Amino acid sequence: MFMPFDENRGKGRGKKVEAPRKTKANNSTSDVSNYYKNNDRILFDEMPFPDIYFDVNGTRVPAHRGMIVSRCPPFAKIFEGTTTISNNHQTVVQIENIEASTLKSFLEYIYCEECKIENEKSALDLFELAKTNSLPNLATLAEKYILENISTDNVVKVTTLADKYSHIQLLEAACRFLAQNFDQLFQDENSPYKLSGLSKNTFIKLFHEKKRPNHVKPSIEQHSTNIKFRRDNPFL
Repeated sequence: MFMPFDENRGKGRGKKVEAPRKTKANNSTSDVSNYYKNNDRILFDEMPFPDIYFDVNGTRVPAHRGMIVSRCPPFAKIFEGTTTISNNHQTVVQIENIEASTLKSFLEYIYCEECKIENEKSALDLFELAKTNSLPNLATLAEKYILENISTDNVVKVTTLADKYSHIQLLEAACRFLAQNFDQLFQDENSPYKLSGLSKNTFIKLFHEKKRPNHVKPSIEQHSTNIKFRRDNPFL
């Protein structure tokens, strides 16, 4: 039986293509792949002979410079001119604005292409790390966690982050949550949930979400007197 042309299986139209048979070579390749994958996990879990340490608020997180350089070149730029030598001759890089557990999850992904996300804040930080260091699969993992855990505690941060990176799916989900809970979040002028940090496009999305008939009135305009905007807000 002749199969249609498939550029991924064979060259030339009408060439007979059979399912690949298992060979010693194929098994060997699989064994090698599994071997390296298992070794990467052991390397991360046991962290033998580290040659770099990240200092996160006094917590030292060990790593291997070569692994980071080969797996995530954008993040490896952190080594340029930022390292110090401690009293015990350890090469140390200072890391700010991130928790040690989040950095460990980030490094786990670099080593093993999988990681544990402990909470919403960690997911948001990992999403930003993934975006700034060109790790789209990690961004997808973090995005999934964020979408499942949007709450009043993180919705403004989610909205601002999604707006910063023009991430439509996250932005729409956050705007929908904001609109559905607008009265609860913005009724008090002293509420921490103000629109001051959101861009014009985000505000427009929120406005359209609010105008949908399944959302509770009154509309956003009637609450505008209770919202304080920053000087750089596009509506001023």
